[in-house]
Amino acid sequence: MGLSSRFSVLQKLRLVSKNRTNGFFGVAGFAIPSLVTFFAYPFLVRHVGLAAMGVYILGSSVTGTLAMLDLGFSAATLKFVSEDLAAGALDEAAEVVVTSLCFYGGLGIVGAALLWFLSPLFMKTFNVDAALHAEGISSFRIAAGQFAFFMLNSVCLAIFKAFQRFHLSALCMSGLSVLTFGGGVAAVYWGGAGLIGLTLVSLFSSALIFIFAAFRGLRDCLASGMPLWRARPTRRTFHRMVKFGSVLTFNSASEILMFQGQRYLAGVLFGPASVTIYQMASMIPYKVHSAVAALCEVLFPFVSANSEPRRIRRVYLRMILASGGIALGGLVPLVLLRHWLLPLWLGAGTAGPVAAVLPVFALAAAIHALGCAPYFLAYGVGKPLLNSRYSLSILAMNVLILGGLHLTGKLSFVGLCWAFTIAQIVAVVGYHVVLEVGLWDQLVNARHLVRTVAEE
Repeated sequence: MGLSSRFSVLQKLRLVSKNRTNGFFGVAGFAIPSLVTFFAYPFLVRHVGLAAMGVYILGSSVTGTLAMLDLGFSAATLKFVSEDLAAGALDEAAEVVVTSLCFYGGLGIVGAALLWFLSPLFMKTFNVDAALHAEGISSFRIAAGQFAFFMLNSVCLAIFKAFQRFHLSALCMSGLSVLTFGGGVAAVYWGGAGLIGLTLVSLFSSALIFIFAAFRGLRDCLASGMPLWRARPTRRTFHRMVKFGSVLTFNSASEILMFQGQRYLAGVLFGPASVTIYQMASMIPYKVHSAVAALCEVLFPFVSANSEPRRIRRVYLRMILASGGIALGGLVPLVLLRHWLLPLWLGAGTAGPVAAVLPVFALAAAIHALGCAPYFLAYGVGKPLLNSRYSLSILAMNVLILGGLHLTGKLSFVGLCWAFTIAQIVAVVGYHVVLEVGLWDQLVNARHLVRTVAEE
């Protein structure tokens, strides 16, 4: 073996090792926050109360919904900083960072102000009890400040990933969860904090993580030779980022409306206590779904880099089988043992209402898990709008079912949960049928043709 061949093999081995390391930190960034919330939520529900915890969850949900206004700048920052650094275009990379920071900073201020002024309206919209109105308004206004930090933290995390510092991204995500929920448990247990104190802990946690992330991100940028001191936000860079991020924003908006919309409806129709029940019942099933999504995400780069349709098809089918196996293995025992497990986790008082709807969410998560492989396949072949249509179809089906239940006078909390599940079943089955019958050969073979022509 020649020197160049040995060097190529060594580079590949290093790349594999780096990908595995990044994958490990990616899993850690998902697993640690999940464990923290798993143990913190029951304690907080018992000590703060179902209704107050529902207000807290709604405040976080509204913050997450406002985040869909980011025009995909987070993903665009990651992509263009990474590409510009690889090309040695340090001035362009600096412009991307500064443009992103200015955009997110301005969006954070506008979003925070909007949330601040609309807080009293949210109390009426979500049927918050009069006794909780004052605390709820204060909690939503504190969450407004948290939104501003959330937007700026998104830039820092994108910069870390662009520099392949996945351990720092995982550290920030895990640290935020530990500080927010661990700090919240400490504040409630030792300080007797309530809804306002819990939200203040979240705000201070976001601020601390931003200070750390901003310092490390600045250090990495300067160490790379990026001339941040002379970079300015430019219209050209802004349009460059918007062009890439617009489709991703559409997908994010569809998904956020799909998932957060259920919580909003629960709050509007049945009050904030039902939001807590909804959150607790859906939490574990959708952690299983998130694990499946993390597994199937490898299809995105695999399909993008592969020009063999048969190989793609084989891996795709294996991913579907693995998705089904993981979903069934994680969710069937949970459903069968729920009457024993939930009282241990939540206590007898909350376990009953959660156990009543947990099978519904388990079925929804299992079906949704089977949609992960098609979802990342569509990204891999460069058809992200398919995923937007998929998310919108679930949303539309939800609206139709809920509208029918409302017109017949049969709309209940359980019916709300079933509407989401039925919409998932119809949309996932439809997505698979569309891929198998009409689009599989078109998508994969078109990708193969493009890559073949490019190689020639």
